Amino acid sequence: MFRIAALLLTVAVSATGCGNWVESTERVGRIGATLDDAGNLVLVVAPCSKGTAKVLIARGRTPDMPDDQVNETVGEWTAQEATDQQSSLNLGFPSLGWEGDAVEAPDDGELWIVDGTFVDEEDSILSGPSLTRQELDNLAPGELLTESGPEGRTEFDGRC
Repeated sequence: MFRIAALLLTVAVSATGCGNWVESTERVGRIGATLDDAGNLVLVVAPCSKGTAKVLIARGRTPDMPDDQVNETVGEWTAQEATDQQSSLNLGFPSLGWEGDAVEAPDDGELWIVDGTFVDEEDSILSGPSLTRQELDNLAPGELLTESGPEGRTEFDGRC
């Protein structure tokens, strides 16, 4: 019996990185993406609780990038106030409730990675999609692209 307990303890310590405490990331909501009628990228932020959302977009990796090179940042936007309600961020006109610069939707063949967090809450994540222009163009009316694929906007929530 002692051998089984010792084996289980060894496995447990190995699984946690030699006994180091591993903090988990808290999911605080989700981000969905679509295009408006003018072709602007619109992100829908659905928080699980009240917080000030910060959205980040990075370009995807390319085969010629060294492993230690950081993905290029497309932009960063911060909500002007904390909320627990769903909000939209039109990247063509981000001044409506958001701080950050306007950007156009990705070019054909370009991969963008959408991610987010709550300001001042380390280890929080707003799960967002990786997306291409083609994926956005292929969305049906009323759909958002999410981390798990297309989803109806009326059903979209933080899945908390």
